[in-house]
Amino acid sequence: MLHSNSASHVIKLLVPALLLVLIIPSLTRAQGWISQNSGTNNVLFGVSLTDERTATIVGYAETILRTTDGGNSWIQQASGATRPLHAVQFVSRAVGVAVGAGGTIIRTTNEGTTWTSQASGTREDLYSVTFVDANIVYAVGSDGTILKSTDAGQTWSPQASGMRDYFFRVKFTSPMNGFIVGGFNEGVILRTTNAGLTWTRQPVPSTTRLFGIAFANANLGIAVGLGATILRTTDGGANWTIVAALGTTDPLSSVAFKNETTAVAVGAGLPRISYDAGLTWSRMYIPRSDKSEDVAFASDSVGIIVGWNGLLLRAGQSRGWQICSYGIFPQLNGVSFCDTLNGTAVGLSGTIIWTTNGGTTWGRVNSGVSTQLTAVKLINPSIAVAVGDSGTILRTTDGGNTWVKQSSGISRKLNGLYFVSPSIGTVVGDSGYILRTSNAGATWLSQGFGGTAYDVAFANTAIGIVVAYPILGGGYIFRTIDNGATWTKIVFPQLFRPNSISFPTLGTATIVTTNGKIFNSTDAGLTWNQQQSGLTSSLNGIAFVNATTGFIVGTSGVILGTTNGGNSWVSQASNVLVGLKAVAMPTSSFAVAVGYDGIIMQTHSGIILSVGGTNPQSPSTFALDQNYPNPFNPSTTIPFQMARRGTVSLKIYDLLGREIATVATGSYDAGVHRVVWNAESVASGIYFARLAVDGSHVDSKKLVLIR
Repeated sequence: MLHSNSASHVIKLLVPALLLVLIIPSLTRAQGWISQNSGTNNVLFGVSLTDERTATIVGYAETILRTTDGGNSWIQQASGATRPLHAVQFVSRAVGVAVGAGGTIIRTTNEGTTWTSQASGTREDLYSVTFVDANIVYAVGSDGTILKSTDAGQTWSPQASGMRDYFFRVKFTSPMNGFIVGGFNEGVILRTTNAGLTWTRQPVPSTTRLFGIAFANANLGIAVGLGATILRTTDGGANWTIVAALGTTDPLSSVAFKNETTAVAVGAGLPRISYDAGLTWSRMYIPRSDKSEDVAFASDSVGIIVGWNGLLLRAGQSRGWQICSYGIFPQLNGVSFCDTLNGTAVGLSGTIIWTTNGGTTWGRVNSGVSTQLTAVKLINPSIAVAVGDSGTILRTTDGGNTWVKQSSGISRKLNGLYFVSPSIGTVVGDSGYILRTSNAGATWLSQGFGGTAYDVAFANTAIGIVVAYPILGGGYIFRTIDNGATWTKIVFPQLFRPNSISFPTLGTATIVTTNGKIFNSTDAGLTWNQQQSGLTSSLNGIAFVNATTGFIVGTSGVILGTTNGGNSWVSQASNVLVGLKAVAMPTSSFAVAVGYDGIIMQTHSGIILSVGGTNPQSPSTFALDQNYPNPFNPSTTIPFQMARRGTVSLKIYDLLGREIATVATGSYDAGVHRVVWNAESVASGIYFARLAVDGSHVDSKKLVLIR
């Protein structure tokens, strides 16, 4: 649907833009939305789903797209219209009506094979259409326009609204009860209880225009609009209350229920999702930040979002990594599972969350502290230890219900920990501190080596490795063969700052670093060889379940997997650009990753090496994605997509068109690639990244550097 902030903006919206289509795959664990290729560059305003496999989308330039295979392919249909189309509704697979600018109404009775123009009797823009039953149809639009058809959209007659406002959405909950939302200077909700014979304006606690409305049942409804306004009714629309502020003022264009408790609202910025029938809302991740116009669901698991200024997006996978939570918790820094059911994660402001059902649901527990927690180890379903800023060490012995703060004897930040048994453990942190306990943390013995120790892991009760970074630069490790009583320093020949280590067996130890490097040892840490990641961005977390199988996570949604001990690392499709901080891998098929914005992702598919003999991440087009973060200081990650192998030139230019930097050049395989631009020596300002493949310009993106 078309929504606006003013009458003039209604006209401004009718400008060609890129399509945004997002599909929820049929999954029970995820709230993720995956890109789908539509084959058009036009902005799309409305969507109607007939069933889980059949949908129709309308938009600018008289666009009509239809899929009958769940979105694997979209066919562009000839609309015969001459004006933009704003909304569409199908009452069956065959019969549908679309409406648009200048009183446009078109109708099909053969699944869109042909569309026939219908006389509307008005030149007002029409923004919404809905079927009440197989015969009765309503359409609404500008200047208080209400049209009604009693013959499935063949003929139309006007109805009196008594208003001159914009009407943006019409919805019926039964043949007798219907609603219209809109407004110009203030929000408007009209209600009929007599099948549209009369419409009565309802008192609403909103002074802003309303663009969308949806009902879960005859009583529960939600309306959305400007300023992130959300209104809620539980008595069939007789009374409306405003929902608490969402922490944003981005306008909401449309809302839809997945089921009677879960609703999704879309608009500018990230969509919002409610799991409690609209009482509370949290951010929902989508792989684009462009404005969304409409959302609809065919079932609890299948839905579509359409919008503008987005990528050409393609259908989501039925396996692989999926989002389980986003924006509900603060930043999460560490995660640990002791089996396939029991897990915990920690993060900012003393956050500890716990799951006992494999991550299907997570609950926050009281840590008793407000300091940042950086890492956690779940030893068994009852016992866990967490560490963090200011020398914080917490321990629980009752499944996370209560946490006891232990005395570490230091005030430095603690970064990592490892327990070889419920009583014997090692913690590392700033100033090169290594703390050891052999009595479950009743006492901690400290050793200090200078620099910063970032992580620790043991292959058995005796042999362990600490990864560290000295004050003067250059990476090194400490190695023990007597459970930490003594440590031997091993210096690396290369400069790097380590982030994390996994040490599943004496024959496999792997370190990841801030500059995308991976180092592997096959002799319990005595010597190290570099493995190829293909990245220069930060790799933040690593987990191996055995000597051969492991995951790495990092900046901008990077996930790498190996099944051969790291001889090769395969990029895994995360479909997010959110930084991931840590990963746990209880089994070879099950893994959980956490990171910024409280994101929690999981997979039950293990390492995906190929799908049907092709790269599972191979896009269908060449594209330059928006850099992340943006604005940035001093470095930013720039993702781009390759539909096939080609010669890449990715350069940075200033506002005068002068070349500033080359961030990628040479031959790149099909897939999604990420490069980092470090603008340390560049002045604050606006810059442009320009991608060319095989000498042809593909795309440009604006980058904002703020010092």
